[in-house]
Amino acid sequence: MRVLCTTQTPCEHSIRTFSTLLCLSMFLGCLCPFGHIAPAFAAPVSVGQDVNALVDEIQSATKQVQTALDEVHQLQTDIDILATEILTLEEQTLPAQRKQALQSTRDEYKMRHSSINILVALLSLDSFASLTNLAKYLAVIQSKHVSELDILKQTKTELEEKLQQLSTAKDKAISKQNEASRSLKRAQTAHDELLRRAKSSNEPEAVAAGEAREQVAEHIRAAEQELAATNASTNVQNPETNSQNTSATTSPNTTTNEHATNNQPSHDSNSPSSSTETSISSSATESSSQDARGWKTGIASYYGIDDGFLGETTANGSIVTESSMGIAMLGVPFGTRVEITYRGVSVIAVVNDRGPYVDGRVIDMQPAVARALGFLSVGVDRVSYRFL
Repeated sequence: MRVLCTTQTPCEHSIRTFSTLLCLSMFLGCLCPFGHIAPAFAAPVSVGQDVNALVDEIQSATKQVQTALDEVHQLQTDIDILATEILTLEEQTLPAQRKQALQSTRDEYKMRHSSINILVALLSLDSFASLTNLAKYLAVIQSKHVSELDILKQTKTELEEKLQQLSTAKDKAISKQNEASRSLKRAQTAHDELLRRAKSSNEPEAVAAGEAREQVAEHIRAAEQELAATNASTNVQNPETNSQNTSATTSPNTTTNEHATNNQPSHDSNSPSSSTETSISSSATESSSQDARGWKTGIASYYGIDDGFLGETTANGSIVTESSMGIAMLGVPFGTRVEITYRGVSVIAVVNDRGPYVDGRVIDMQPAVARALGFLSVGVDRVSYRFL
């Protein structure tokens, strides 16, 4: 009888295992060709993925630039409409209503001080109907006086609300412009990375990056041009006068004595150079700092009151009147709207003249602007301003 031995030496076990694996691999090889089951030997897919990610980043960033600028354009339209409405209120509506309110106040004063005469007139009437009619007439006059004052108060409130809306819209527009700038910078950074890869020695990556760079270059150029045009139309650059007017540490509430010590007018609408963009000495010219919301500070003065300029023609052909909300600036296009604040009061003024011609000053205000800001008792001081 034959006895089977089931035990195996380690060597025999290894040989048997290797044979089994060899047979299995040959079987799989028959089912699938070698080249189809070995994707690990192909070029890395991360190369194309990285390039595509950069292209997506550029396209996303340039789209965000356009979206932000579309909002800026809409906000600028709102700002222009509000500025026009505010200027109408400042130059036309309020002066007329102030005149009516002043006349009503005078009439009311006269009525109160002639109350004895009114009482005599009432007692001298010969019929109750006449008495009633006179009483009604006096009541209507009294109501009209009160109404004129209420209308003036409502208009002032409306003006304040519109100024607040305009200021908020301008802040948001500048924020959107900054957002567009950041998005464009992100697109340019990704584009620079594509350029670097296009110049690399890695052939597949260089080819892919080069092709992608050509596809997105036009998007970036268009975004750059759009942003530049928007910045140019919504932020007027102003060549300021000398360094004396640009110190950010000077409080806008600090009154200077320059007006009292300098008897020469700060503005000359009859100057031969007043109708051109006058340049002053290079030593007196520099750009002032601008904060994140577009605000600048500079020294302002006023003209048109007791100096012979009232009723004169400005450099752009306007007339200096008691109600004109015009200002003189150097190097700023005519028609530019400027938001000016002083000691918590804001106005919207429009550039319609050239000046001031005193070193260190930036703005020369016409009578209505100076009155609205409470500037008549000050003469010369630092204000905050920004272009709309």
